[in-house]
Amino acid sequence: MTHSEEQLDHLLQSYEDGGLSRRDVLVRAGVIGISASSLGTFLAACGGDDGGSAAGGGAPVTEATPKPGGILIEGYDRPFSPITTVNAAWVDPTHDAMLEALLTTDPDGNIVPKLAESWEMSADAKTWTFKLRDGLMFHTGQPVTAQDVAADLNLDRGDTAQHPYWYTQVTSIEAGPDNTIVVKCDKPFATLGDLYRQQFANIYDPAAAKKAGKTYGTEVVAGTGPFKLTNFVATQEVTAERFEEYGGTSVPYFENPGKAYLDGIKWVPIAEQANRTAEIVSGNVHVVKNPLPTDLEQLKSNQDLIVEEMQEAGGVIFGLNFEKTELGFDDLRVRQAISHAIDRESIVKAVLFDLGSPLYGPFPSDYKWYEPGVEEFNQFDAEKAAALLDQAGWTKGGDGIRAKGGKPLSFTVLNQTDTVRNQVGDAVSSMLQKVGVQMEMSNLEPAAYFQELGSAPDAYFFPWLWLDFPRITQVTQDSRFIPAPNWAHASVPEVDTAIDKWTFAANDSDMEAAAREIQLTAAEHVPVISLFSPKVVWVHRKELHGFRPTNPNNLYPYYNDMWLES
Repeated sequence: MTHSEEQLDHLLQSYEDGGLSRRDVLVRAGVIGISASSLGTFLAACGGDDGGSAAGGGAPVTEATPKPGGILIEGYDRPFSPITTVNAAWVDPTHDAMLEALLTTDPDGNIVPKLAESWEMSADAKTWTFKLRDGLMFHTGQPVTAQDVAADLNLDRGDTAQHPYWYTQVTSIEAGPDNTIVVKCDKPFATLGDLYRQQFANIYDPAAAKKAGKTYGTEVVAGTGPFKLTNFVATQEVTAERFEEYGGTSVPYFENPGKAYLDGIKWVPIAEQANRTAEIVSGNVHVVKNPLPTDLEQLKSNQDLIVEEMQEAGGVIFGLNFEKTELGFDDLRVRQAISHAIDRESIVKAVLFDLGSPLYGPFPSDYKWYEPGVEEFNQFDAEKAAALLDQAGWTKGGDGIRAKGGKPLSFTVLNQTDTVRNQVGDAVSSMLQKVGVQMEMSNLEPAAYFQELGSAPDAYFFPWLWLDFPRITQVTQDSRFIPAPNWAHASVPEVDTAIDKWTFAANDSDMEAAAREIQLTAAEHVPVISLFSPKVVWVHRKELHGFRPTNPNNLYPYYNDMWLES
């Protein structure tokens, strides 16, 4: 049985047990690549009809009626970053409860309306016009205007923005007639829709953010989402209550167009992966993300739980600092050798328990424009790795460690501590040892990890999670993003050129060509070493309804449809 077949079997069992509605199954089946027509055949084989029915010809499974009330408790897998597009180090599920963007993505990967009810791009891809929905309101009680939205979007490309280069061709963003926002560019920008569907383009009340100053994102969040902030303690909890004046939603696949059913949400970080199973089994939380792989069979056999695995919009990269010339990391042969010495398939099988896939280029294989040509590069080949190191002048000494000019090829890898990634680091260290490279892991808590990233470490592991694969490649590997987030100080002109082609694409054809070129050039020139793309595992209790993860098309589930039975 393939992994997709196992996932489908689990979905159908949850449907028969009454834990998932027919709509839930349809959404989840689409995420794992099973069409609605094929799913209908499977449901019919289970005795299902349009209303759904139990196995063995039992009574129909009726769609439960949502009921308001209750506090959802969600276990998360790390501490929380400020809930803001201005200075957040990363985005968490909290963002999708309190903030909204102009656009979003449906479970099939299509860009669909959110705050914008419609949009259009000019034929030359230099002008975008977004029609804002009427009746929207910020958590501050102020109405959302086109001027507010334009102000937010201008801040995204300003000098204080995290990634202003993303908008390098934009010349103006202004409020237009009839509640519109008009974006004008001096070069084509067909990829703008991909940017405006992401959390870093979420809309907020600019006046409230200015007034709150440094406390915005932790003490004050003034978004438009169905929940508003009540408390923020990064390492302990984040809480939110229902926004009673919520302007509603027009996202096509949401069932609930109005205000949220839940009274509130409490997110708690469960940093130790081994503790997540106990928390969800005991009922201390309603949802948990990424329990230990070894716990999955236990969780799947629990009749109170629903377990879902799907490809995550993310990956783990291994950066070698180009400025460490004494270690040869600026030498392509050394980077290729280290990459060839790593048996990615063994790591995925033995450490991830097949909850992931090897990466030979920068993008996961389920990307719509995945380029299979990357698989010609970076395959495990210890003999080739040794030969490349020999060519680069690194020779083995009596201790088995290679050296050049008296400098041993020995270095430390900075890692944000995590049970699985720590084990991956140990595995990679053993693999490199076999070709004469000595590597040690430095596994740090998140705050210390990010602090050390800025101090030019020898090397690092970095887990990225992002919807726009070309742009995450840009910020981690383009020379214009040195010193951060290109912590490897990677400088590969071919990669920079390919990314420019994506940045200035005029249509889907240009975008596809650029995406494929980015993959091939990164795979060949190895600005960073891509290791694997993990699967995300969500576990939720059956009394929670409307929980629909749609990775890799959205990073986190939305909360509009969620409700608690008890």
